Amino acid sequence: MAFIEPTATSGISVWVPIGGSSGLLCLLFTILMWAEVKPPWSRQHREKAVSLQNKGKIVWVSWLLTFSLVLLGGTAFLALGPQGRLLAWGVPTLLGLFDLMIWFVLMRPTAAPPSLEFLSPLRRSVYDVVRDCTMGDDPPGPWKYGYSQGVGNAFHPFNARHSDAFAGVDRWFCPEIDLGQNMGVMHNRTNHTVAGVPRTYTIRADMMHMHPGEGGYCAVIRWQCPEDGIYVIQGSCDGLDKQEGADPVVHIMRNSVELWQTALVGGVPSAETFSLPKVFFESGDTLDFVVSQGATWGADSVGLKATIRKYERT
Repeated sequence: MAFIEPTATSGISVWVPIGGSSGLLCLLFTILMWAEVKPPWSRQHREKAVSLQNKGKIVWVSWLLTFSLVLLGGTAFLALGPQGRLLAWGVPTLLGLFDLMIWFVLMRPTAAPPSLEFLSPLRRSVYDVVRDCTMGDDPPGPWKYGYSQGVGNAFHPFNARHSDAFAGVDRWFCPEIDLGQNMGVMHNRTNHTVAGVPRTYTIRADMMHMHPGEGGYCAVIRWQCPEDGIYVIQGSCDGLDKQEGADPVVHIMRNSVELWQTALVGGVPSAETFSLPKVFFESGDTLDFVVSQGATWGADSVGLKATIRKYERT
């Protein structure tokens, strides 16, 4: 502890505990010392230079120790008044040692950094078809983009990708199957809607864009389940082409078994929402979002939003 003797000027007595927990009190103590121990560069000190000429070095030392008390949390100090009078003193105390023990326990490094496995894209509770999309060598995490010849038939990943097929739009496709480059999956990575060519359809930033190919080829976005569990599937699909005759069909299939289907007759502004609660998946099972042509082919652009959330019992 430290004791400040009462003086004719201040008339106060202050007990100041020493240790890491006394930082604020140390700051208060330093402010109080300003009234008694004028800093050597102050006008008051210069006016009393004669009386303090023999104490100048001691005053400098006392100020350095006082500031050290504030910066370091304090272990021992002394402070002198204008006439070199001892105003305060301090020594290490049990409180200071206790603070050091707490600091050592809290600040020492752990034996090993925490595992980052929970950050893996294959081990999380919510999957979002739009948010998870990145333009890499492959689609991200458990997502795959591809096609099938007919609904529910074998899945084939797209083997080509094109960054900036339109400004800010990435596209996955298979040029060998669809020479006209109509079939494919697109992702708009901007924050605004991009017009297609022809300008009868749009590519929205909040949806994956899908279009089937001719001859019964379907555009497919596949999610492969990373771990056993019960999942809730929710989202929506919108017709994105305003041409007459637009009638794409959207299917949701678990392991090639259809769970949900709708036809977006008329294109824009047709839209449907879906919610499939508590669907059980084993690790490796697949969930396909499939877009096929309707009665006629063409103008079959579809926007897809989908989230797959692992059901957690509360």
